[in-house]
Amino acid sequence: MKPDWKKANDYEFQKDTSLDRWAAEFLWRNPVFQKEVEAALDEPDLPPPPAGCPPIGWSKKPLGKVLKKWGVSTPMLPQWVKQGLSDSQFIFEKFPRYVSSYKVTSAGGLFTDKAMGQHFCVAPESREKSVLEFNLTAPINPQIERAKKMLIAQQKQNNQGKQIVKKAIVSLYPWYLRTLDAIAAGASIVQMAEVFSAQYSEVVADDTMRNWKKEAERLRDGGYRDLVAAPNAATCK
Repeated sequence: MKPDWKKANDYEFQKDTSLDRWAAEFLWRNPVFQKEVEAALDEPDLPPPPAGCPPIGWSKKPLGKVLKKWGVSTPMLPQWVKQGLSDSQFIFEKFPRYVSSYKVTSAGGLFTDKAMGQHFCVAPESREKSVLEFNLTAPINPQIERAKKMLIAQQKQNNQGKQIVKKAIVSLYPWYLRTLDAIAAGASIVQMAEVFSAQYSEVVADDTMRNWKKEAERLRDGGYRDLVAAPNAATCK
């Protein structure tokens, strides 16, 4: 049953809700994704392979191609979810997929003279993500400060001199989902503010709703991939 954006009980999630589940919730609300899924479901399924040949993988089928395009690495079967193997219908690709070791041989750009000769682990496949390696046999705080400066410099370089300082809070995700559902239902900012202000611990003003709307749409339209980024799952070579 589709949740009612006016009812807070329809958006109750466990405290340990997985990031895959959050990502799936936002992705499901993307109208472009919904249309592509509907179109894929209307396509005829691929004919079975000849005898003796391996079965056709899910990612080769019409629906699988759509899911793969949107970052899904494994679709979970409903019975698996019921058995508690996952709380999400999707398991998303984790980024970065790999990292490599980089030795600083010259100063400039993100690196100062002090970084000369040091090794860093970076994710070269994406301008949006970086993984740094820390030496656990050396003091941590100086390394954190250097890493912070490097990441800020890289972020500014990738965002035309602007540093991103706002980060979505997990506790607000249910409110973002309600915001998206309210928008889909044709509700206005004023109507959302009236309903939410009666349920939120703080007064929800129109400006708050506009910020929630902006962040919710960002997560829906691709930001959900950031939720499942897992640099700690990668290993340096």
